[in-house]
Amino acid sequence: MNSAYPDLSKTERNLVVLSFLGFRIKEEAGLLGLSENTVAKYRSNLKNKADFDPISALVE
Repeated sequence: MNSAYPDLSKTERNLVVLSFLGFRIKEEAGLLGLSENTVAKYRSNLKNKADFDPISALVE
């Protein structure tokens, strides 16, 4: 995933994986030591990134 989306931060990559696995915002926040609002903002930013497809990112 690093080579396919080099502009994603480590936290963003972690959130993609956790979201794909079905974790909820509250669970992701607890696992990553972030607030729920921060995780929600990261998710929003990921959705707004151009040509971002988290499924294909996980396969590569």
